[in-house]
Amino acid sequence: MMVWSVFYSILVLWTVSGQAIAYQNESELVLDWMSGLSGHFDNKEQVQGRNREHDFMQVRFIPIEVQAFGSKRQMFVEVSINGKVTTLYVALVSQDDNSNDIITVTPYNFTNSKTYNPGEFKTEELNNLTLSDFSTNPECQILFMSLGNGSFAGVWPDCRNSINQRHPLFTVVFTCNVYILTVPLAVAEKPSTVPYIFIRRPDKFPLVNPPEGYTGPCGK
Repeated sequence: MMVWSVFYSILVLWTVSGQAIAYQNESELVLDWMSGLSGHFDNKEQVQGRNREHDFMQVRFIPIEVQAFGSKRQMFVEVSINGKVTTLYVALVSQDDNSNDIITVTPYNFTNSKTYNPGEFKTEELNNLTLSDFSTNPECQILFMSLGNGSFAGVWPDCRNSINQRHPLFTVVFTCNVYILTVPLAVAEKPSTVPYIFIRRPDKFPLVNPPEGYTGPCGK
């Protein structure tokens, strides 16, 4: 399994088949990560005007509850580039066993032959799938470090591509309202001298079955 050094110290799915999952002994750091990242982001301001150095990107992070994964916190991730959906997966989110500050995010791709417009995919469809419909690669784990006050920094391997048998790494920093992405070479997104800066749009997605009284550093 590859080890990466973490650089410098997203409406919620509730109508599921069966009973709601009971979360026990939860990591508050995981809840902070999910609550902070939940929502719609895009870099619309960066692509206005003629001299476009960036692609137009839209990202959805939705906290979900897929019965197939049991009592693990889950995030649905959708990435669109210039109006075309390029990435759909479910991420399992956990706190690293050896650190109080590290979040491990494991992406699971799922079998789907359809094409979608940005924001069109309905997360309810995921509950029609079984665990055998999902697949993951240990080399594609994503690592985030808490910077405090709801901010995180991390490295995000692009497992769609390989260079010399290694996956290019995105570097990511997000706060309660802004998501900053540095794009490596040889990926679908256009590399740029200035990082991609995403702004959260209104209406975050709430956590699924959060602990009573939890608000997190970024508020509700």
